[in-house]
Amino acid sequence: VNDFVPAGAILMKLRSTEQRAGLQQAEAARVEAAAREAEVQARYARIRDMHESYLPGCMERCKEIARVRTEFFTLIKHSKSVTPELKARLDESARLRARCSELILAHFYEVAAAMPPEAATRYLEWVTRETLMD
Repeated sequence: VNDFVPAGAILMKLRSTEQRAGLQQAEAARVEAAAREAEVQARYARIRDMHESYLPGCMERCKEIARVRTEFFTLIKHSKSVTPELKARLDESARLRARCSELILAHFYEVAAAMPPEAATRYLEWVTRETLMD
């Protein structure tokens, strides 16, 4: 080297530059990971809110279905054939259950729409199998 550049100064400068670049890359990766985590937390909160807002109506529908089923089974105990009242309760039960299935399926699609595509596919496969399949 010469009188102006001491021995090893160039290597020290290169190492310092590499270290700064490495720190910048690490910081960029940390910021990216934090952004992804914030996105996941926001998605989770939206889905939780969807479930929480769906639940009260679901509970009311369950109560109504239970009421009709109780009436239906009471009528069965006191009947010897399919009476108009029994048929009416049977029809009402079927109507309520169909409406419940329609609303819960719409809810499942709404929740799936808030998920990344691959997660939405897995969710819909699982939740419909566990809730709508007899």
